[in-house]
Amino acid sequence: MRPTQLAIAALLAGCSSGETSTATAMPATAVATALPATVMPTMTAAPATLSPATATSAPVACGERGQPSCPLQAFMKTKMGPTLQQGDLAGLATLLDQVAGAVPDPSFDAADPRWSKIAQDGAAAARANDTAGSRAACKSCHTAHQKRFKTDFRTWPVPPGMQ
Repeated sequence: MRPTQLAIAALLAGCSSGETSTATAMPATAVATALPATVMPTMTAAPATLSPATATSAPVACGERGQPSCPLQAFMKTKMGPTLQQGDLAGLATLLDQVAGAVPDPSFDAADPRWSKIAQDGAAAARANDTAGSRAACKSCHTAHQKRFKTDFRTWPVPPGMQ
């Protein structure tokens, strides 16, 4: 495997800053330097973006029964779901702010309903202790974007600030 292929494999295996992938023994810092900037987005004031071609350049079986969770799916299962179930609306607002700043592709914000706006509305509802409003924002985003995300961005690496 070429270094970039190893880096992508390590990234998709779920490496985060400071960890080492046992499959490749490549530190996550090396992963970040070996990948093109479009593959390893970072949390900044502007949303992180990837093109569909980049997001699917290293297909990995994930997200279906018997397979590991895809990166955003794992974030939803391990962070968003439990936070909402525990009624931690302050924590949910923080997570939704992170989601608002991590648009996987500009097209998700190009037309209504915009990814970032939905997440911002959910965060505002959570800050107002409106659980139903927060859940409605989640449902709205899933209704608007989940099918396309699964088709074109399933392996999109969750930005480091969201892990």
